[in-house]
Amino acid sequence: MMTPFIEQHIGIIRAENPDRSDSWVMKEHKHRFTSWLTDLNILEGTTAAEVTLKRLASDPSSRVTTWQAYDINGQTFYTAANDQKSVCKNSGVRIDAIEGTLDLKVT
Repeated sequence: MMTPFIEQHIGIIRAENPDRSDSWVMKEHKHRFTSWLTDLNILEGTTAAEVTLKRLASDPSSRVTTWQAYDINGQTFYTAANDQKSVCKNSGVRIDAIEGTLDLKVT
């Protein structure tokens, strides 16, 4: 879905800089593509591809979901900031794995 936009952007750079090498054009494309795509003001459509394209062309969201702890297989792991408040610390994760007859223990 991005191919037409990539080709259009590379074409614009080549037209503006006809004497530049292919490697220079690609570096410039990588440097400017995100802002160029954002400036297009692509309308959000109704299909999954159109919605995805609009999201890719949008600036990153400043809202990020975070949690103070994570529950994995019945074990609670706290973030570093929250772990500092606790007497019992999460100091690591131990994995016991058996491959064939070899007993591997990673700590």
